[in-house]
Amino acid sequence: MAAMTGCASMEDIDQRVDRLLASRSATLAGDSIQPDRAPVLPDRLDDRSINAFDPGTTNPEAASLDYRPLARDEADEASEVAERLDRFFAEDAEAQSLDLEGVFRQAQATSREYRTAEEEYILEAINVLIERHLWGPRFFDDLSVSFDGSQTDGDVSSAISVVNDLRVTQRLPYGGDVEARLLWQAAQDLRSATTDQYEQSASLILSGNIPLLRGAGPVNYESRIQAERDLVYAARDFERFRREFLVDLARDYFALLRQRQQIANAALRVERLKDVVRRQQALFDAGRVSEFQVLIARTGVLQGQADVANLRDSFALSIDRFKIRLGMPVTDPLELIPVALYVPQPSDERAEAVDAALDFRLDLQNQRDFVEDSRRSVRNARNDILPDLDIAADVTFGTDPDEDEGGLVFEPDDASYGASVTFGLPLDREVERLELRSSLIRFEQRKRAFEQFRDNVVLDAIAALRQIPLQQYNLLLAEQAVRENERRQIEQKIKEAEITPQDLLDTEDALLDARNRRDQAEEALQNAVLDYLLTTGQMRVSPTGQFLALPGMGDAGFRMVEPSERDPAYPETEEEGRERLEAVEEPLDPLPDPQP
Repeated sequence: MAAMTGCASMEDIDQRVDRLLASRSATLAGDSIQPDRAPVLPDRLDDRSINAFDPGTTNPEAASLDYRPLARDEADEASEVAERLDRFFAEDAEAQSLDLEGVFRQAQATSREYRTAEEEYILEAINVLIERHLWGPRFFDDLSVSFDGSQTDGDVSSAISVVNDLRVTQRLPYGGDVEARLLWQAAQDLRSATTDQYEQSASLILSGNIPLLRGAGPVNYESRIQAERDLVYAARDFERFRREFLVDLARDYFALLRQRQQIANAALRVERLKDVVRRQQALFDAGRVSEFQVLIARTGVLQGQADVANLRDSFALSIDRFKIRLGMPVTDPLELIPVALYVPQPSDERAEAVDAALDFRLDLQNQRDFVEDSRRSVRNARNDILPDLDIAADVTFGTDPDEDEGGLVFEPDDASYGASVTFGLPLDREVERLELRSSLIRFEQRKRAFEQFRDNVVLDAIAALRQIPLQQYNLLLAEQAVRENERRQIEQKIKEAEITPQDLLDTEDALLDARNRRDQAEEALQNAVLDYLLTTGQMRVSPTGQFLALPGMGDAGFRMVEPSERDPAYPETEEEGRERLEAVEEPLDPLPDPQP
């Protein structure tokens, strides 16, 4: 029965918490949400193992361990190792496929970071419910039974008494409290059954205590005020977290796509270098080149194969870490569906970016309200140095004192009452004056902290706005570098007889580096747009965790990335090379340098 009652009471608490969170989140915006998770009671709470002094340790001796060496075929070790690596990196047909929006949904459902943020918000709501309860009527009922006995010259006297104290108290918002008590008591003399010494009486007591100076006014309501404001701060923090979390996940996602593209770029380089090896081997067999030319090409292939293997391993580790961040089991296969962010670039007006950040940043609003909290602390500290002036009053209605068993029939004519005024001279307020001085210093510190935070918000908004054209400029440079290195590669194919293997290796390295830099620049540009929206407080996330396009963005959002054809295979013949050379866009003149 107790367990059922406890579960029912927890359900009621969860419902009250949900209603409170919904009301607070609704004050932010229509796309804000409140957590909807309920805590689960841990199992095995009655298990004796949780009280054990020694929880036990698993650490067997070396002699009891069984290490199984790998069966190897030394005759073809290279192929065997390559096959083993392929098994590690092989794609799973049952892998869960997620695009970026799927990543957001998955993270909102299972991510540990997201759950922790939700719980911090819920804890603040629970604190508010505690404060509201403390400031509401509180009921108490104490029942005590006592036995008294004594012995004098062999004469034994004993008695039993029962006292029930039922009371309700109410704290007053501007200081003091009132209380109503129903005191019922009964006593029975046990010395002899024939004495009939049973007595029973009851009293109804109304009392109140109200401060007029020290402790009076809103200062008395401080704990409730702060708890309610802290819940508002928590609502803002949770919504800010949801936006930051989306941007962080997008960063990780784009970085993973870039890593996968690096693998593709490196693998394409290896295939091209294999063509170089085959041509150099044919020339060597014909006696037209020295063997070291073949070895240079083979060395490039070996290094390229090692680079691909290392990139694949780094990508697999990054995927596993990403799964941990999403709250997925590491052993579950995951396949990322490539998408790109399409958002029109914002206006270059710095004033618009700054104004948006100052108006919309939720963390800045928290910092601004922290100053008000500090200002209120100064007021409260100043109240503490006032003298004490309290008034108190009580009235008691009892049963008929002439009746041994008064029941609950009170006699208004026999009421007693009292009132008092207490004035306490502030002879020793040294500690309070020091606290007032401390609160003044903390207020000044909080103001400066807010001003610095505000200035950093302005700086961050300007820097985020500046990053967009900067990253676009870097992307233009990177794309031009790719085009020029592609032309360099094709030119070498046309004049293949005059080019050494080392020249071909250098060109492939330069082209690989250019393509990697281009992919990195594309990633940086997408991140810059997301950072701008977040930094200026204009990022919006739907209740399901999706990016919300703002009015004026058109059809902005995340779209599937089609297989790229910008990195064609190495031309097989000189004629194909000349056709490709004509198709490759002419290199641009150097882009103008930004003005210092």
